[in-house]
Amino acid sequence: MQVEKRTPSTMGRANKANVLHLIKEHGPMSRASVARTLNMSRSTISSIVDQLINEGRIREGATGQSTSAGGAARFI
Repeated sequence: MQVEKRTPSTMGRANKANVLHLIKEHGPMSRASVARTLNMSRSTISSIVDQLINEGRIREGATGQSTSAGGAARFI
């Protein structure tokens, strides 16, 4: 069995896949909730969510009460 080395590139892809999977499985959730659930920094999650939005894989929109923190990420 060949094990892939942990490089910043492979970790980034794994983190992105984990964020996408979480949103897909659990539905819309805030960036802060994603960060808490995956035990990752909010800045890392924001970067990943921005990438996924730019790729058209998720979208961000308001759900529930309006807050200054913005909307929740939704899987497309």
